[in-house]
Amino acid sequence: RFTYDSATDTFQWSAQAAQLLATPSALSSNLEQLTERLVQEDREILRNAWARLLAGVSADDIEFRIAAPDGHLYWLRARAELVPARDGESILARGTLIDITERKRIETAQKQSDERVRRITANLPGIVFEYRLRPDGSATFEYVSDHAFDVLEESPASLMRDSGLMF
Repeated sequence: RFTYDSATDTFQWSAQAAQLLATPSALSSNLEQLTERLVQEDREILRNAWARLLAGVSADDIEFRIAAPDGHLYWLRARAELVPARDGESILARGTLIDITERKRIETAQKQSDERVRRITANLPGIVFEYRLRPDGSATFEYVSDHAFDVLEESPASLMRDSGLMF
């Protein structure tokens, strides 16, 4: 968890948040100090989300990478919300940070596996598909190869939307 006070332009980190951000302790820092910890390509994501939050536009969930001092890359998910300030002038925000590094690793592995399947099926004649029967009795295609159009004159996307087109 963390809190932000615009009057002092500082964040206060819980011990767990400080650990995720690779800070030595529950440290006060401003937005720019936090942004410097992010991977260069992700800094604008944080800045934009923070600007939207302070403008009262939205409270987005954002995902970004933090480079730890040892060089290890961590993925974090952050969510913040504005809270009423007692003095009526400063802006207070509070939020949470979650380590999603393992989830991102699994997503990347799944994308790589899906791409391998696409490359393999692109060279096979006929239609390759993955069909799933759900517990409620409904069914869907999870995957249909590009050759579906050659055989059925239907796009893989349309077959995945309406499995009845295959039959």
